[in-house]
Amino acid sequence: MAAATAGMLVILGFGFQIAPIWLYGPARPTQISAGAVPDWYMGFLDGALRIMPGWELTVGGYTLSLAVLVPTVVVPGAFFGALAAYPMIERMVAARRGRPLPPPGLLDRPREQPVKTALAVAGVACYGLLWAAAANDQLAHHFHLTIEAVTSFFRYAVFIGPAVAFTVTRWMCLALLQAEREAAEHGVESGVIVRTPDGGFHERPEPVRHGPRLPSAR
Repeated sequence: MAAATAGMLVILGFGFQIAPIWLYGPARPTQISAGAVPDWYMGFLDGALRIMPGWELTVGGYTLSLAVLVPTVVVPGAFFGALAAYPMIERMVAARRGRPLPPPGLLDRPREQPVKTALAVAGVACYGLLWAAAANDQLAHHFHLTIEAVTSFFRYAVFIGPAVAFTVTRWMCLALLQAEREAAEHGVESGVIVRTPDGGFHERPEPVRHGPRLPSAR
């Protein structure tokens, strides 16, 4: 594999021209293609950079640009730090509450962990909004809005959106659990109508049948 990779790089090096920037002349900042956006894996960072207000802080006679520091250092540090620390935090909280974690290889349904599911959805919502904010200029162009209005929308949406997603997701999980408890207590509809000795009619419920929980594929 190493020899094949090195050989392919040598062939590309002397046989093909890849981005011959020397043919384009010196760089001119005024000449740029419209609708330029970053790669998908850098989208949330670019979105945070676009919607961050131009705040500055003077420390010891030096100007610190929060408009660059927060989107490029604080946001990715908090995002990936939370992802890395979450398993340890979950174990600590479960041990403090005396609640055992599910055994390895056994998957919980999302509704069985309302808070965990809601946190995951809130994180996805925040990431998606930052990713969409990286195209604020294109959104303003296609929807005939001002760039200021779109930027202001995302500044509020990155905080309000995850909170709404957390609340709605947790409510849905709790509602599904409540529906399961009611079905377990009273049964489910069977479509079978029976007649009682006194001449009344009612539907005969059926007990809920739970299938076995399958371990995760690894």
